[in-house]
Amino acid sequence: MNKFTIAGGIVGVALVTLFGLSFVSSPAAAGEYDQFAQCIADSGATFYGAFWCGACNTQKEMFGASDEHLPYVECSNPNRSLNATCAQANIGSFPTWEFPDGSRERGVMQMTELADRTGCTPATDTQLEAGSIPEEVEELSDEAQPAGTTSADVVGESNGTSSPGEEDQEVGDVPTSKDAATSS
Repeated sequence: MNKFTIAGGIVGVALVTLFGLSFVSSPAAAGEYDQFAQCIADSGATFYGAFWCGACNTQKEMFGASDEHLPYVECSNPNRSLNATCAQANIGSFPTWEFPDGSRERGVMQMTELADRTGCTPATDTQLEAGSIPEEVEELSDEAQPAGTTSADVVGESNGTSSPGEEDQEVGDVPTSKDAATSS
């Protein structure tokens, strides 16, 4: 083999690797939403979910590595039964968000919805450091809406349903830990 063939092969492998890696990137960069997620937690909101719930994992993935700052409460025991904490809180589906005023929303919530319900700014840490606020937040402010409407009127208040393609997970016939103990 000549050195041009070897060099061409190396360049080809490098390009294929870079192309492949471009499809593996996470939805949010590491720590990108730390301040937003922490603000949600500080607001008193609670995110109830289960490790086996696809919609819950989708909600977490929206925050990337910043999901560790979310006010997440695991509702499932290892055998997928509902744990005592969530049974006592009457959690019947996942994900369920509970807000300080006692209201609840079921299903995956968009960041703008979470911002509206918590008073937090859905900006990335980089945008906050640079002093810029995402355009969609400005568009959702009540001052920017047509006279006599609020952001909830324009966006549509969340009705407890899931986002398109995302079904919330019903607890339904998932046994509680008490049921699991009696069936052993």
